[in-house]
Amino acid sequence: MCDHLHDSTSRYDAAEKVMTLLLVCPTCGIERVVETLDYEPRPVWTSAGAAPSQLAVLPVESSIPPEMTLAEWQHRKLAA
Repeated sequence: MCDHLHDSTSRYDAAEKVMTLLLVCPTCGIERVVETLDYEPRPVWTSAGAAPSQLAVLPVESSIPPEMTLAEWQHRKLAA
């Protein structure tokens, strides 16, 4: 193996149902097999109407100045 930094990746062979974990050198193109696993993905099916039990609402930075109300900001934006 060379002395460059290596990326890790995986390859799945659907016919053989085998997952191969590799280290790859992006400079030299050398690949080294780290581990080979028997693997078969099993999808989880849900009903069409299923919804998450909770939705996370993440904070976002507002473009409205903190001293201005939403109504003032909308009025100012429409007037411009």
